Amino acid sequence: MATVSLPRGYKRLKAACRVPASVANLGPGFDCLGLALGMHNELAAEIGTSSTSVEVHGEGEDDLPRDENNLVVQAMYQTFERLKRKPVPVWVRCTNRIPLSRGLGSSSAAIVGGVFLANELCGRPWDRPQLFQLAAEIEGHPDNVAPALMGGLTVSVTKEDGSFETLAVELDSLSKWKYVVVIPDFSVDTAKARKLLPNRVTFDDAVHNVGRSSLLVAALLKGPSKSTNAVLREAMKDALHQPHRSKLISGRDEVMAAAYEAGALGVCVSGSGPALLAIGSKWATRIGEAMVEAFASKKQTSRYEVLPFEPTGTISLGVHNF
Repeated sequence: MATVSLPRGYKRLKAACRVPASVANLGPGFDCLGLALGMHNELAAEIGTSSTSVEVHGEGEDDLPRDENNLVVQAMYQTFERLKRKPVPVWVRCTNRIPLSRGLGSSSAAIVGGVFLANELCGRPWDRPQLFQLAAEIEGHPDNVAPALMGGLTVSVTKEDGSFETLAVELDSLSKWKYVVVIPDFSVDTAKARKLLPNRVTFDDAVHNVGRSSLLVAALLKGPSKSTNAVLREAMKDALHQPHRSKLISGRDEVMAAAYEAGALGVCVSGSGPALLAIGSKWATRIGEAMVEAFASKKQTSRYEVLPFEPTGTISLGVHNF
């Protein structure tokens, strides 16, 4: 790229960051709970001289927009606007490892990455809570953007005024669990999945999920033990969203049953799917292979990943990545 001078209001010409994958809901914690896992996208941005352009490598390289319509760029421009900076053309490079439309937070990673990069170029005028507010506003709900930005296990809520609150926990106990994600070779449209949800739920179903989401957080934070292992399956049961979306994931029930049979302690749909998360204390490879075989029995190809807990969230990589 041609050399450019630093535009007014900007502090850096280049920035780069790394954003983790995220699992939303975790069973009963619909639109509230999130977990960051060690699968990452790497994003880089540089202020340009003419038009905006995007390079995409890895996941989505044949499908994602290469111009202002790219979600990373849109998030950057919304951040520039909020920071009262005159929009500038940018060159963006995306190295994507998070699969698209699988329930692992690919759109949230793009939004968080764009907001983070824009803030870096402007000299970091905002702290992470402020970045979280804008990212959640762009996404429309906080359960993926919170772990993507903050890392850890996150609990988020939407306040009466439409703003958001979140708390991230990075205890060592969370890294002691085995996290197995099975990723089938088909996608689920998040907007379509949300349309399947009811406008109202019964009091009993609400109480069901409040109790189990609370139990789940307590169990995960305590770490693997005889007592937590015994309750995790019950803690991940859900009455609010997964039953209504089951038809979108062919073989879901069989895959979950296979995971439990192989030694998983808790299994849920990751976000709106179709990926599924199994949590255990051991036997991760056996669990992953069993889930892949169960999908295969339904004529669905898939792969599995054993992913580490990600405590740090989005981090700056500095300009050495250019």
